[in-house]
Amino acid sequence: MEVVKGKAKLFTVIVLLYNNAQFITECLDSILIQKYPNIEIVVVDDGSKRFNQESIQNYIEEHKKSNVSRILVYQNDCNFGTVKSANGAIRKSTGQYLKLIAADDALYDWNTL
Repeated sequence: MEVVKGKAKLFTVIVLLYNNAQFITECLDSILIQKYPNIEIVVVDDGSKRFNQESIQNYIEEHKKSNVSRILVYQNDCNFGTVKSANGAIRKSTGQYLKLIAADDALYDWNTL
């Protein structure tokens, strides 16, 4: 693991969401249990009609550990599609490492990060 000024480099996990919010807690839980010491979580909804940004933000805040250093949850104005939505999230992320994951997927190898 590379370290920057006494701290591990930031690892960004981008969660891509579109009309599948019913699965996001399992996805987030699989990220939140990771042991990597410096994680950024970016959740982007690609214009779903039913998206509760505050609920997702609160869920992460309530379940995160000290290794989650930054959280960003936002919604696109309209449905841009997976690639454009992912590229927008990448531009908003600040990590040196990056992982894209769909909201209906989960990390099952707890040592992935």
